[in-house]
Amino acid sequence: NAFSTKATNTSVALTGATAANLLSTGPTQAVSDTAIGAASATPSSATGTAAYTLNGTAANNGAGTTFGTAAGTYTVSINGTATATIAQNATATDVATAINLLTTTTGVTADATSGKVVLTGSKSGAQFTYSATDAAVFNNTTLNTASNGVASTAQTLTVNGTAISIGATATVADAIAAINAQTSVTGVTAVNAGSEGGTAGAIKLKGALDGSGTFTAAGSASNTLGFAAGGATVTAGVFSPLPTSLATALGFTAGDNFTVNGQSVSIAATDTVTSLAQKVTIATNGTVSATFDATNRKFNFTAADSSTAVTLGNGSTATAKVAKLGFNANTTFAAGLGSGSASPLAGTSLTVKVGTGVSTSFTFGTAPGQISNLTQLNASLA
Repeated sequence: NAFSTKATNTSVALTGATAANLLSTGPTQAVSDTAIGAASATPSSATGTAAYTLNGTAANNGAGTTFGTAAGTYTVSINGTATATIAQNATATDVATAINLLTTTTGVTADATSGKVVLTGSKSGAQFTYSATDAAVFNNTTLNTASNGVASTAQTLTVNGTAISIGATATVADAIAAINAQTSVTGVTAVNAGSEGGTAGAIKLKGALDGSGTFTAAGSASNTLGFAAGGATVTAGVFSPLPTSLATALGFTAGDNFTVNGQSVSIAATDTVTSLAQKVTIATNGTVSATFDATNRKFNFTAADSSTAVTLGNGSTATAKVAKLGFNANTTFAAGLGSGSASPLAGTSLTVKVGTGVSTSFTFGTAPGQISNLTQLNASLA
């Protein structure tokens, strides 16, 4: 891509120069002058006011059971699961401790109050049985049943208008799974707040990973999910665009458009940053393509050749601005600018004299009378 005078003196190589554009440094690349959003995202979030529990009333043995004097060592069974051996002279506290070692299996907890053993079932409301190998321990009753609980019922969490059913006996893991099964619809995910330094067992709702947008969350009446029945709108987090971010998160409104070299690029509600960039190629019939650099958070519009300029234009609405794409200082980029740098030939003057002939001087540039292509250069040297 060098050129020669008639005297066959050869210039140094000019990267990107062509016969049609001696000043070219390659196909123009128009890059956003401002990075979009923040360097890192903080998703919007809301956490239940307390650890999630079932909403039933736990069965219990009332004020507790006064246990008698055992004939020797014994065990206590809850729902058929036996404790380790308990000493003959064990206190109510000793018995409660032995029972609580089985809570994970039985769902029943024990407390020692005023020398009595108080047993409490789970919030599922399920009844439970308790007994001892020495009947004297529980007032000579062989098998006792706590059946005064109230069964838990299903609950509903409504996220962004989508009602999500939480089963009557759902664990916190079940509730989180049910919420996450609707993420593709709601755009909201759920985690156990304890996994992120919050209250263990509380449900934490999180909006889009890129920090865009708000969401609403409302529990059903008298719910134990920790979200108000009246609902609340969670404010947006800190936005940092991803290739999968919606174009509307950039500040556009569905139905907006902008132009590239006079060709309209429309924005749909479902367009992502990536699909929006792909639309540029289609709209310009391939003369300009676009990509999104997620690392630097900038758009790059690239001309197909060094003879094509890139001009960006706003749409007709208040939100249809190319500033949303990071172009604030400049929207017009001349042909052959490569990555944005001008040719070292631009503005350079050259004087040519062959033998005893007349000297000819000219300047390389795009102003009237200046040289920008090989045809002009040859005409000046003729």
